[in-house]
Amino acid sequence: VRVYPNPNRGSFSVEVSFGQLRDLQISVQNALGVQLYQQNHRSVQSQVYALDLDLSAGLYFVKVQTEEGSFSQPFVVK
Repeated sequence: VRVYPNPNRGSFSVEVSFGQLRDLQISVQNALGVQLYQQNHRSVQSQVYALDLDLSAGLYFVKVQTEEGSFSQPFVVK
Protein backbone atom coordinates (compact mmCIF):
# COMPACT_ATOMS: atom_id res chain seq x y z
CA VAL A 1 0.00 0.00 0.00
CA ARG A 2 1.38 3.37 -1.02
CA VAL A 3 -0.07 6.84 -0.38
CA TYR A 4 1.20 9.82 -2.37
CA PRO A 5 1.87 12.64 -2.29
CA ASN A 6 2.66 12.74 1.40
CA PRO A 7 2.14 15.31 2.79
CA ASN A 8 -0.88 16.52 0.80
CA ARG A 9 -3.90 18.83 1.06
CA GLY A 10 -6.60 16.15 1.05
CA SER A 11 -6.12 15.06 -2.58
CA PHE A 12 -3.97 11.94 -2.81
CA SER A 13 -3.63 8.54 -4.44
CA VAL A 14 -3.73 5.12 -2.84
CA GLU A 15 -1.83 2.46 -4.75
CA VAL A 16 -2.40 -1.22 -4.03
CA SER A 17 -0.68 -4.19 -5.61
CA PHE A 18 -1.21 -7.88 -4.86
CA GLY A 19 0.07 -11.10 -6.40
CA GLN A 20 -3.48 -12.20 -7.15
CA LEU A 21 -7.03 -10.80 -7.27
CA ARG A 22 -8.39 -9.61 -3.94
CA ASP A 23 -11.55 -8.00 -2.63
CA LEU A 24 -10.62 -5.04 -0.48
CA GLN A 25 -11.91 -2.17 1.60
CA ILE A 26 -10.14 1.19 1.67
CA SER A 27 -10.78 3.44 4.65
CA VAL A 28 -9.33 6.68 5.98
CA GLN A 29 -9.12 7.29 9.72
CA ASN A 30 -7.96 10.26 11.74
CA ALA A 31 -5.34 9.98 14.51
CA LEU A 32 -8.10 9.12 17.03
CA GLY A 33 -9.26 6.15 14.94
CA VAL A 34 -12.48 7.79 13.71
CA GLN A 35 -13.35 6.50 10.24
CA LEU A 36 -13.88 9.36 7.77
CA TYR A 37 -14.09 7.45 4.47
CA GLN A 38 -14.76 3.89 3.36
CA GLN A 39 -15.18 2.16 0.01
CA ASN A 40 -15.25 -1.50 -1.04
CA HIS A 41 -13.65 -2.81 -4.23
CA ARG A 42 -13.90 -6.28 -5.78
CA SER A 43 -11.38 -8.35 -7.72
CA VAL A 44 -8.39 -6.00 -7.48
CA GLN A 45 -4.83 -7.00 -8.29
CA SER A 46 -3.09 -3.68 -8.96
CA GLN A 47 -4.87 -0.34 -8.91
CA VAL A 48 -4.44 3.34 -8.09
CA TYR A 49 -7.38 5.10 -6.41
CA ALA A 50 -7.54 8.91 -6.48
CA LEU A 51 -9.17 10.39 -3.38
CA ASP A 52 -10.16 14.00 -2.83
CA LEU A 53 -11.36 14.43 0.75
CA ASP A 54 -12.14 17.55 2.75
CA LEU A 55 -9.70 16.96 5.62
CA SER A 56 -8.33 19.37 8.19
CA ALA A 57 -4.58 19.59 8.73
CA GLY A 58 -3.28 16.65 10.72
CA LEU A 59 -2.22 13.00 10.75
CA TYR A 60 -4.40 10.36 9.06
CA PHE A 61 -4.18 6.69 8.17
CA VAL A 62 -5.21 4.84 5.02
CA LYS A 63 -6.21 1.30 5.90
CA VAL A 64 -6.59 -1.41 3.25
CA GLN A 65 -8.41 -4.50 4.48
CA THR A 66 -8.40 -7.80 2.55
CA GLU A 67 -9.29 -11.36 3.47
CA GLU A 68 -5.55 -11.83 4.09
CA GLY A 69 -5.30 -9.03 6.68
CA SER A 70 -4.99 -5.27 6.90
CA PHE A 71 -2.33 -2.77 5.89
CA SER A 72 -2.10 0.76 7.25
CA GLN A 73 -0.18 3.74 5.89
CA PRO A 74 0.06 7.12 7.68
CA PHE A 75 -0.12 10.41 5.80
CA VAL A 76 -0.16 14.10 6.68
CA VAL A 77 -2.58 16.77 5.50
CA LYS A 78 -1.15 20.30 5.52
